[in-house]
Parts: sequence; structure tokens; C-alpha cells
Amino acid sequence: AAKRFIMFMMEAEQYDPWLTGCIGYWPQPLEAYRQSAVWSSDPKLALFKDAMNLRRWSGYKGPISQASGAVN
Repeated sequence: AAKRFIMFMMEAEQYDPWLTGCIGYWPQPLEAYRQSAVWSSDPKLALFKDAMNLRRWSGYKGPISQASGAVN
């Protein structure tokens, strides 16, 4: 049931209003949402459209460790 709920919530009809409503507070988790209207609604938000493509973690350039988790 949980998997079906997540699949339902990730459909564009359900997810895009949440993404638009949060005004880009979180980046989209799926490539399909790069075309969402939220990213063109304000020029300042365009920067965050590609945030999920950045493969950096807290503590970058160091290793993923307990210390880098503490930084986060």
C-alpha cells in the first residue's frame, strides 16, 4: 500500500501542485519535473532546478563519514 501511495503522489497531477506551492523550496526528485512551471515563475528559482544533479554531500571533498553527517 505504501509503494502504491508513493507512486500516486509522484504522478504529475499530484506532485506538481506541491512543488509549485512550496515555490521551489525543495528540488524535484525526478527529471520529469524539470519542466515544472515553478522553475520559470521566478528567475531566482531557476538556479535550484538542477540542484538534484549536483553530486555533492555535506563535508565535500572529504569522505562520507560520521563527521560529515555531523556537519549537516
